[in-house]
Amino acid sequence: MGSPSKEARVLLALAAIQNNKKLSVLAAAKLYDVPETTLRRRRAGGHARRDLPANSRNLTDLEEQTIVQYVVELCTRAFPPRLRGVEDMANQLLRERDAPPVGKLWAHNFVNASQSSGRVIRVDTTTRGPSARIQRLLANGLPLCGTSRPSTALWIMISTTSTRLGL
Repeated sequence: MGSPSKEARVLLALAAIQNNKKLSVLAAAKLYDVPETTLRRRRAGGHARRDLPANSRNLTDLEEQTIVQYVVELCTRAFPPRLRGVEDMANQLLRERDAPPVGKLWAHNFVNASQSSGRVIRVDTTTRGPSARIQRLLANGLPLCGTSRPSTALWIMISTTSTRLGL
């Protein structure tokens, strides 16, 4: 069987120091093969690095929960925000405490992390604008300019759309 992890050895050393008042920190560090500075810091109330939030973390837990609740509320109203909207929410919260804005992919990573942790966030990722219209035309099988005259293609698109809408 393998040796215990460093964290387990640190916890054992701290327990040994607490149980045996004559055992020094240096002796316990040598006995359990852990760094003396780690034992001193942990004995003084310091936390293990794995228990601390990442240095690069932008928002607090409360701020993240607020964003998630607002996104869920928007989704229940059938108006899911886009990724840019989620990013704007985070930046507005950060602006309140004079913190730098989030990075380019923060909203994407936030939504993915939220979904992998069990919180379901639905974000509208549909494309809008002229390129989206072109994509929809191609998906529906309508020609962009199937004839030599663009006005004819436009008329085909308008008549097809009006037929679908029942106009």
